[in-house]
Amino acid sequence: MTKILDIAFADGRFYTLVDALRATGLDKTLADNTPYTLFAPTDDAFAAFQAGGLEGLTRDLTALTDLLRKHIVPGAWLAEQLATRSVIRSISDQPLALNSDGSDLAIENARMIMRDIEGDDGVMHVLDHVLALP
Repeated sequence: MTKILDIAFADGRFYTLVDALRATGLDKTLADNTPYTLFAPTDDAFAAFQAGGLEGLTRDLTALTDLLRKHIVPGAWLAEQLATRSVIRSISDQPLALNSDGSDLAIENARMIMRDIEGDDGVMHVLDHVLALP
């Protein structure tokens, strides 16, 4: 059984995301056998978002949890399905604006740079930016 977080960790570009999910306990939420979609910013995206990396992010675990919950959507949504929608809701019920021009797909302020990385527990899409909180 291959889990999305295991795929992300093995890839080597998502250590900040995986560590942040573990620090907030959201790794356990994602492990409850409910399919989900993870919009996964790379380590470079986190570095551009927050100087100081994970240490800077973990100073306020409530804010970090809110930020990460915006990157998780109930259900396994493939890019083809997302491209037909204008909005999708995160696990914290925040609306996420979707925009597709046929070849590119954007979620809020981030562009999807890799699509449809499937695991037994859902799907992951790689983002070039961290989704900003309102």
